[in-house]
Parts: sequence; C-alpha cells; structure tokens
Amino acid sequence: MGFENEKNKSVDSEKLRLAESFVQLNHANILTKNPERLSPTQADSESNRTLLTEETQASGEDFRTWFNSPDGKAIMRDYVSNHTIEQIGHFADMEKLEELYLQYRNRTLH
Repeated sequence: MGFENEKNKSVDSEKLRLAESFVQLNHANILTKNPERLSPTQADSESNRTLLTEETQASGEDFRTWFNSPDGKAIMRDYVSNHTIEQIGHFADMEKLEELYLQYRNRTLH
C-alpha cells in the first residue's frame, strides 16, 4: 500500500521510509563533519555519551515532526516521486532536502 501525492501518483511507503532514513543519515553526516560538534569518537566519557545520545534522540524527534507535518509530507512525497531507489541511495538532491528541513526547524523553534 502506498501514499498518494498531489498528482495522485502512488508513492511506495517503503521507498518513502528509505528516503526518510537517508535524509537523516545525510544530516548526521553533515553534523559529524562539523568540528565544533561532538562526534562519537569524542564520546569517551559518560557525560559526553549522554550528551551525544540526547542530541541524537532530539534530532530524530525533530525529523519525525517534520516528516509528519503537511510541509514535510508533501516534500518527501515529491522527492520520492521524482527519484529512483538508486538515486536515493546515492543521496541525490539531499542538500535541498537538508535546506528545507533546516528552514522548517528554524521556523518552529520560535
């Protein structure tokens, strides 16, 4: 069973979940390349591991909120409709999704 996008084209729910996972993975890759952020290799103390765990959980919750929002649903359905599984697996156009996610997150933080 799939979702329906605005053009009434069926969107495969498994493909949608795959894309959501890859968007989050892309975001995590961007964050871990930021030298000011705590990376898993720096989490050598209990307090650092706790901090990293809390940041990871918060990030996952933020993405889930975005994916479930009307904007996020429309964006992800459009993305899945316009990309193959192979393109998704190669992070095609993920920088645009990252930008749209950050715009949403910044709007909802206030």
